[in-house]
Amino acid sequence: MKKQEEHMKKVFVGAAFYALGILANYFFGAERYRPGIGMELFGSITFMDGFIRGVLPKIMKRNHQKTES
Repeated sequence: MKKQEEHMKKVFVGAAFYALGILANYFFGAERYRPGIGMELFGSITFMDGFIRGVLPKIMKRNHQKTES
């Protein structure tokens, strides 16, 4: 269970980095210069990794228990 909780934390970390990347692009970016693109990519990859490994199995387990009973 600890592993799954770690992956669930990745969802929040990924979302935070994605938001920071968007804000960096908004405040410091120009038409061709996007300083927050690395943070956006890291955030989106981390978010998807945490979602697939942490949140999705929890949802699938809950749905499986509902169909059995």
